Amino acid sequence: MMIMNMFMLMLQLMLVTPCHAAFLAPNNIVSSHGGGGGGGVNTRNSQNHQNLITRHMFVSPPPPPPPPMEEEMQEEKKKESPIDHDTNSWTKVPGGFIPNIQRKLIYEVQTLQDYKDTVVGADELIVVVKFYAKWCGACKAIEPLYKRMAAEHRGNVKFVQVPVSSKNALLHSGLGVPSVPFGHIYHKNAGLVEEMRIKRQNFHTFEQALQTYVDGQCELKPELEP
Repeated sequence: MMIMNMFMLMLQLMLVTPCHAAFLAPNNIVSSHGGGGGGGVNTRNSQNHQNLITRHMFVSPPPPPPPPMEEEMQEEKKKESPIDHDTNSWTKVPGGFIPNIQRKLIYEVQTLQDYKDTVVGADELIVVVKFYAKWCGACKAIEPLYKRMAAEHRGNVKFVQVPVSSKNALLHSGLGVPSVPFGHIYHKNAGLVEEMRIKRQNFHTFEQALQTYVDGQCELKPELEP
């Protein structure tokens, strides 16, 4: 009878899959009884064994392990630090980030010395200057147009504005500015190349004049017939 029990035990183990076999314990599989009517399989332990297998089949898989501590710290750093989200203001370098020095869209000068440093001593190839007065309605009308032009040529052209004040009255008269708003275009290799009134009605002419120096060429216009 004992041999028969061992044979039945081996047969059960062969039918159980490897993942189920991991849940088997010696005292939950079989128990041999001696004496009396001989040995046999313990019914209670066999039932426990079946319950373990059934529970294992319906248990959801365990959650994935948490990420390493270093990755968690990096994720938190990204949430807290704005430098990873604003790549236009920061540049990534070995060991961290450095701020990008943003150029001003429009430089404002107040004195003759400022004008010499900002315009005459400019490193840019082309410099555009707007002369205006804060109380001038026509100057206010072209303000958005001038800002738009500066934004369109950011990085290629330097834009300057000079307000009329008691500090620079001689500056305007010395440069021959007859009225405001008035515009100058300077080229590094030729000095003052364009000067004109820049009212709202003819501002596009000022923009076209600047574009010829940015492109480095002028469009040929058909000659007017006599």
